[in-house]
Amino acid sequence: MNLQELSAHLERECYQPSVYHIGSAWGVCGDTFCIERVGGQFEVFYVERGQRGEAIHRCESESAACDAFLAALDRERFSRAHCVGFFTTKSEADSLSERLVSAGITVHRDAIPYSSTTDMRYRVFVFGRDKIRAQKMIDHAIRPVA
Repeated sequence: MNLQELSAHLERECYQPSVYHIGSAWGVCGDTFCIERVGGQFEVFYVERGQRGEAIHRCESESAACDAFLAALDRERFSRAHCVGFFTTKSEADSLSERLVSAGITVHRDAIPYSSTTDMRYRVFVFGRDKIRAQKMIDHAIRPVA
């Protein structure tokens, strides 16, 4: 696999675009895994708050570097997570979660404080290509086909 094929794979498999960067110009990245050709080698590294960390993997083989990059992303559970629901009530999150699970989609749910610790928001996440299936289900529920 080369960098162009890696990019297509990440997009096709619905990796979260904010968690990876391919090529130079990584200085604008937040907390992001990066892969870049540096001289005659390829380097995989992590950027935290715009600061480049030590190389996680360095090699001359583009294919091996792409494999190492994918492995690093796959160790991060939320590299393929997509928020498909953000609710003010737990019952709304429960309802969406139940519909998704009944369709065979794995979900992750959490609750976060919003404007205060007593004002909670309930989030529903799906992973990878399930983002596409979940979005179709949600769109259909909002705009039923006549």
